[in-house]
Amino acid sequence: MGDVYDAKSNDLEDFIKAFEIVDSQNWLLVFVDNEIMGLDVVSSEFEYKYKYLHKKLIKAMRLIPWLKMILKMPILI
Repeated sequence: MGDVYDAKSNDLEDFIKAFEIVDSQNWLLVFVDNEIMGLDVVSSEFEYKYKYLHKKLIKAMRLIPWLKMILKMPILI
């Protein structure tokens, strides 16, 4: 199980590196299949804090396609 986690962890780090933060960035807009799936904005007053959130937002973005698939599944009651 630890090997699987390590392998996925490395994949996630590569995924995060693909989305470099740019100077004075304070937002992240996510598209999946040409649809807006998310928008995260940090007030420009707290723009300096965005760099601490960026990695977490990217990790969360990785879940969006999975969540989209789950939401399209029929609900059985």
